[in-house]
Amino acid sequence: VYLIKISSPFKSISPISSDNLPCGIATVEARNAFVSVGHPPKYTNAMAMPNSMPWNVMVESNGERCGGVLFRLSQYSNSSDLVLSSSQCFWKKEGVFDHTNATIVLGFFKYPPVDDAVTVRVKSVTATPFDILKKDIALVTLESEVVFTDKVRPICLPNSDAEIPVSEVLHLTGWKMGTEKPRVSHMMHLEVHIMPTSLCELLFPNYSSFDHICGEYVDRFMCNGTLLIDFGSPLIKKYGDKMFIIGMYNGELRPKGSNERMLYFSRISTSIDWIIRSYYPSQ
Repeated sequence: VYLIKISSPFKSISPISSDNLPCGIATVEARNAFVSVGHPPKYTNAMAMPNSMPWNVMVESNGERCGGVLFRLSQYSNSSDLVLSSSQCFWKKEGVFDHTNATIVLGFFKYPPVDDAVTVRVKSVTATPFDILKKDIALVTLESEVVFTDKVRPICLPNSDAEIPVSEVLHLTGWKMGTEKPRVSHMMHLEVHIMPTSLCELLFPNYSSFDHICGEYVDRFMCNGTLLIDFGSPLIKKYGDKMFIIGMYNGELRPKGSNERMLYFSRISTSIDWIIRSYYPSQ
């Protein structure tokens, strides 16, 4: 049994034995005080606490970089070979994602990573049916299992029936190291206010509550610059003492005549069954 029915939609999918490191818990507390980046933007104000998001990873493939997270499906394990990211880092060749030159970098805070970072090659990539305005989730299987440490840990997955946390403030974490400038080499920790469905539908004609979550930066100065966090960066909710991945960054829209940014994310809870089927196709 890989998915268990439990009372809270944000409980961990996998039961944890006393010998297993729990998902979604870091050795360092995440920042809880936020300072505006100001104008002109000073992105060091948005810096995450080192080692507070040990599930964040970077995908490097064909000259592109994307964000992502390490997670696990097995009931009892202190290692994993599973990453969620964006398919936009992988080129398609004859209908198949080309991961020949792809690597996943784990256990680092600032790019380029130092010697103790972990780099693993990619075994396979499976992605949701995707166009630029639909859900974009890539399930990446690594060539080898990564052992959990203080700097490398799995995030928790929500249950498939978890609701979108409307009007809450969630965490968006990752780097800006894609091809477009400016680049931000240290991990950022940004606040995102989740918008109600009615407003998402008004601003985003392609909005689907099954596919998407939409939100806006809490820091209004984040709307003024040109920064785009890397595709695949995780949208995270803290429930109790654990962190859960709720969405993955897909992009943003600017309503006509407005400086505001509407961020949109691929919804994870409605993809849990797909993730399990993709990893265990014979089940």
